[in-house]
Amino acid sequence: MSQFTDQVGYQINLKSEVNSIVSTVPSQTELLFDLGLGSKVKGVTRFCVHPKNAVADIPKIGGTKNLDIEKIRDINPDLIIGNKEENIKEQVEKLKTDFPVWLSDIKSPGDALDMMTEIGEITQTKDKAVELVNKIQQLLDELAEIGSDRKRKALVFIWKDPYMVAGRDTYMHEVLKLLGYETAIHRDDERYPQVTMDQIEESEPDLLLFTSEPFPYSSRELQIFQEKIPNCKKLVVNGEYFSWYGSRMIKSFQYFKQLKRQLNT
Repeated sequence: MSQFTDQVGYQINLKSEVNSIVSTVPSQTELLFDLGLGSKVKGVTRFCVHPKNAVADIPKIGGTKNLDIEKIRDINPDLIIGNKEENIKEQVEKLKTDFPVWLSDIKSPGDALDMMTEIGEITQTKDKAVELVNKIQQLLDELAEIGSDRKRKALVFIWKDPYMVAGRDTYMHEVLKLLGYETAIHRDDERYPQVTMDQIEESEPDLLLFTSEPFPYSSRELQIFQEKIPNCKKLVVNGEYFSWYGSRMIKSFQYFKQLKRQLNT
């Protein structure tokens, strides 16, 4: 048996070798495959869509917010990998009575890099994890070298009806800072505040970013804001790149380098 501590401080005991894993978070599912653990992944959520061909035939264990506990029990995994924000606490606690559950807690790219290293340790793929982390860190360093005016304000929209934006203490906000912006609306008690059009106008943003997921924003929605708030930049951006942590960060930070240069022009 080996003992590990997850990112929320919970200790788990694992067998000497983990042969069956259930992943309850899409970005961490993709990471497991990129660590060479695809054959050990025995259950994923219906939102785990990458790598596309590889996950198609893996049993689905519900959604991130409504896990099918009985299906997970039938799989009888050696390890469940989840996330504090993505998964429901009560369901996680129920699973913990029968299985080792390792939870990530991601509020910054640094947290994500730590998560990758730690998952590498508990799955005996540390060398591959470190290789991925080093690639991402290099991209982070290159992104930081692209200068910008840090006084600019922006909003990242993640939902519609009602409008919801990424606030501080979130991974998205930390990405926004890397792009040279601070969130234009902040509330201490809300990580993803609901906002009205009047509040958006009053915040005087320099940039509005509309993610392609979880709400599928498209260029059609931009016209509404163009009429109300004409004097700022508006872009639809790849939602996966703004919210998926793990090995997808290699693609996302290449994307952010191009986006930051575009925003600086």
